[in-house]
Parts: sequence; C-alpha cells; structure tokens
Amino acid sequence: MIYVNRITRRHDVQCRQDGQINLSAYVTHALNLVPGDVIDIAVEQAGQHREYYLYVQRRSGETRGRHLGACRQVNEQGCGYLRVNNVRLSRFVLDACHAEKVVRIRAGEPIDHPELGPCITLILRGLPIDCPCNET
Repeated sequence: MIYVNRITRRHDVQCRQDGQINLSAYVTHALNLVPGDVIDIAVEQAGQHREYYLYVQRRSGETRGRHLGACRQVNEQGCGYLRVNNVRLSRFVLDACHAEKVVRIRAGEPIDHPELGPCITLILRGLPIDCPCNET
C-alpha cells in the first residue's frame, strides 16, 4: 500500500549544507531565543543510544563581538522564526542524519538539563535516510 500523506507533523529545525539553520517559532519560544543568542548542539551518549540537545550557549546580553551560531531575525514582522548560519553545526546534523543537502527534523519537549540548562531534544531517530522530507 502507498500512503500519500504519511508524515503530517511539520519540522522544527532545518539544516542545509551551506550552513543555514532555520529554527521554527516552537523552538524559538521554547528556548526563549532572541536575536543575538548563540546556540549549540550537545550529544549525550549512553551505550549505543545518543541524545541530541539544542541549547543556548550564550545569551545576547552576555556576548561581545561576533560568534558562530548567533541567531538573527529573518524578517521584521516574523512570529519567532530565527535563522543561524554555522557550517560546522549544520554539517554535524547532516552527518548524524546521513543526509547530504538538507535535513528537516522535529524537536521534542523543552527540558531543564542539569549541565546545559534549558534545552530541547532533537529527534533524529526514526528518520529514514531516503525520507522525502530530506529532499530539496
């Protein structure tokens, strides 16, 4: 049987090969992100299982100068949608998902991690390599 609309949930994070990372309003509001905040990804490994966390490395008030992974607003009337340009971070996610050009992934619930503070889990499991949501 062929299902036309099998995946109905929209993605929360989109990473492209050129380093562009788009964060949905859900992620932005869950982490209280504002333009100028610096994000990072932490990987926690327990045996063969890995958890990927998106967290705020530095808040905009704490940063001086230019930083890799700084959020910026895409449009003036946006409703929380932010963009980050970081080739290293984007390619790390692409490699973890076994994708080449673009990967669109979902995010879990926001949690308060003991080491990272407020963060959100990235759901990379169950994403097939040839998934149509990974196409350009």
